[in-house]
Amino acid sequence: MPTKMTLSRDYKNTLILGLIIAIFLIPTERNLAGQHPIVYIAGLIGFPLLSLLGMWIGKTLFERFQAVFEFVKFGLTGVGNTAINFGVVNTFVLITGVTSGKEVILFTTVAFLCGLANSYYWNSHWSFKNDNPRTVTEFIKYATITVIGLLLNTGIVYTITRFTPPAGISPKLWINIANLVQTLVVMFWNFFGFRLIVFAKQKK
Repeated sequence: MPTKMTLSRDYKNTLILGLIIAIFLIPTERNLAGQHPIVYIAGLIGFPLLSLLGMWIGKTLFERFQAVFEFVKFGLTGVGNTAINFGVVNTFVLITGVTSGKEVILFTTVAFLCGLANSYYWNSHWSFKNDNPRTVTEFIKYATITVIGLLLNTGIVYTITRFTPPAGISPKLWINIANLVQTLVVMFWNFFGFRLIVFAKQKK
């Protein structure tokens, strides 16, 4: 049975991640929907509440199944990473007005690295249940998995925005669709890489 401390920690972390999601999605909302303060306010209230609801459902249904519950927490962390990724990319777009070309590689690389820092913290301290010490070897494995993810990330977004011009879709929406495609691909790559290689329990 989980202790009250564990329950409290899960919900506290979920609330923090919900706020991170809400804050970093503001630039994306501004790019796609314009300046509507009510949208920002709704997000700042809604995303933390939805995150808490999702965690409650996840704990209720899957807590006894470790791998599945790890995926629930990894998924929430991943949503946070996605929000950071989209937030950073859309901040660059807002500042520069650029939506395709080589500059996009810079945008997505910086966004990916910001998400990487968030990802490593939450996945190493919360998402994956293990007692492994944080070591240089672990970080090297983590960096290797994420660098491959970075290559997938930038390659997919660059290819879609460069070689498949949108038909009847605005460039700002198209770069976000491309970013969503890479997010789904990289999410599954990272989960299995982290669980099976980086944060696998060490044999005693």
